[in-house]
Amino acid sequence: MNIFDFPLYYISFKRNEEIENKAKALGFTNINHFQAIDGRKFDPKKLLYENIISIRSYNDLIGVRSDHAGLPSLGAVGCTMSHDKLWRKCVDNNFPYIIILEDDVDLPDKITSKQLEKITNILSKEKSIYISSDMVVDKVVFGTHFCILSKEACKELIKNTFPIDVQTDSYIWHKNNTGKINVENFKIAGQKIHKSSIQDICFKCFLPNGILFYVIIILGIILIIILGIIFYKSSRKYKSKFTTCSSNLQECCGK
Repeated sequence: MNIFDFPLYYISFKRNEEIENKAKALGFTNINHFQAIDGRKFDPKKLLYENIISIRSYNDLIGVRSDHAGLPSLGAVGCTMSHDKLWRKCVDNNFPYIIILEDDVDLPDKITSKQLEKITNILSKEKSIYISSDMVVDKVVFGTHFCILSKEACKELIKNTFPIDVQTDSYIWHKNNTGKINVENFKIAGQKIHKSSIQDICFKCFLPNGILFYVIIILGIILIIILGIIFYKSSRKYKSKFTTCSSNLQECCGK
């Protein structure tokens, strides 16, 4: 197995010579540009009507998501659709394996023989996928900027892509966690820091579920307010007494 001969596709709105040159320098021989699907052009209502996204995803898109797995933007829809097109290309063209990169991938200067051995061991397993990421959120490895997928894994993924219910990363790991495919990860390629049109920071996702947490917070705020009022009244009382004592020392001393 020589991963450098696998067909490599990078998802981008336009050709990226930097990715192509770095991939060539690493030794990849079959490098292709895949025109990214621009999800920003879609209408959420139409996507829901056509069963491309689920009701949950629609609510995420028109409101505020409360789960890291949820869709942060229409760009995330385009991202999953782009990956799905390449999964189907792998199956339709009978590729044993396919390498998928995203345009924010930060390729390494070298892939070591030890790393190649680990990747080969992963891909030798049934329905296997290798993901180059070590960012874990809620037991999901986020980051599909460098993936190698077997044809059998792609066959499994395309069965349930639609309606899109979660982000691409979460969908892949859901398939893994239910025993449908085998996904393993370790990092060789990173992700460039940039302002993404797909992903955002989900502050609400970090808040715990359930009412108890919020009841405690409210009670805490009420307690702080009460203590503040008591302190304020006490300070005014002592300030008044101090002022009286300052002006009439004998009265304060009881003489």
